[in-house]
Amino acid sequence: MKLVVLSPEGIVTGGVEALHQLVDAARRLGHDAAIWYYGGTRSVVMPEYAHYDVAVVTAIPDRPDTLIVYPETAGELPGLGHARWVQWWLSVDNFFTSIGSPVTAPQDDPGLLRVLADPRSTIQHVAQSQYARGFLWERGIRSRMLTDYVSDRFVAQAAARGATPKRDVVLYNPRKGRAFTQQLREAAHGRLTFEPIEGLDEAGVADLLASAKLYVDFGEHPGRDRIPREAAISGCCVITGSRGAAGNDIDMPIPRRFRLDEASPTVVDDFLALADHTLAHYDAVSGEFADYRAGIVAQRDVFLTEVAALLADARRPRLQGHAAGRAAAAKGAGRGKGKAKTRR
Repeated sequence: MKLVVLSPEGIVTGGVEALHQLVDAARRLGHDAAIWYYGGTRSVVMPEYAHYDVAVVTAIPDRPDTLIVYPETAGELPGLGHARWVQWWLSVDNFFTSIGSPVTAPQDDPGLLRVLADPRSTIQHVAQSQYARGFLWERGIRSRMLTDYVSDRFVAQAAARGATPKRDVVLYNPRKGRAFTQQLREAAHGRLTFEPIEGLDEAGVADLLASAKLYVDFGEHPGRDRIPREAAISGCCVITGSRGAAGNDIDMPIPRRFRLDEASPTVVDDFLALADHTLAHYDAVSGEFADYRAGIVAQRDVFLTEVAALLADARRPRLQGHAAGRAAAAKGAGRGKGKAKTRR
């Protein structure tokens, strides 16, 4: 069976990296696997992911022995009726953004979601997070887990910087949870020092994370986000909100007291007290993240097992139903390609 993974071109994010990780893992397992960049005009792998073993194809064979995996934000897909299709839910919130719709309750789902939930559909579904899997389950869509992992290259960089002296700073991603983080920064003025993670390449991010005691993330967490994991294996303690994938112990298995509810009337005071304590007692508090860090390092092997299970399952006979791909009712739901974005 040939695996073809669909990916946007020119976008550098954790989700796009996961698509390349899937091809790399399948090839290490001995399968014929390749990336097809939207439109099929690019014939070489994006340089940001050249450290993975990734082949690139410019055409997709429309045969029953072709398995096509595409992200939930792909929008309108090539009209191939013989290949098998797997939708990979790398996020939830970004799916709705890609179709121009707000996140909805099941009873208010847009037409595209109702098509995907049709029990006659032959599209399979995999979820990068428990958050996404629960979202699908509420709509009667069965799925299996297909996660991702922090790259070997970043893990090695973090290990090499393990002796870096730690500073009493609070790092944050300025593109996530901006309004709430600004509220925290204003409340902590003169008490905590905040520094943004921006304008840096991978090595620069590794340097900055290795130098800090604390990373905070009050963004939407549409899936298992990459930076909290990178921060943790770089020696940072991590405080998050409770939205999206950060709201459960499977996707965000940090000690519960480090996941704060942004809706709580005491959340600002709770954050200030917790951040103060973390910085003042870093060595002791950092030890509370040992299990989280061990799980992050082990995720590469978990992912390889998940990929092997997905490909083994794909060889089973397919049930009859809708032709794989987009049904007519979903046509024109939006492409979700967007412009090139910075890392994560």
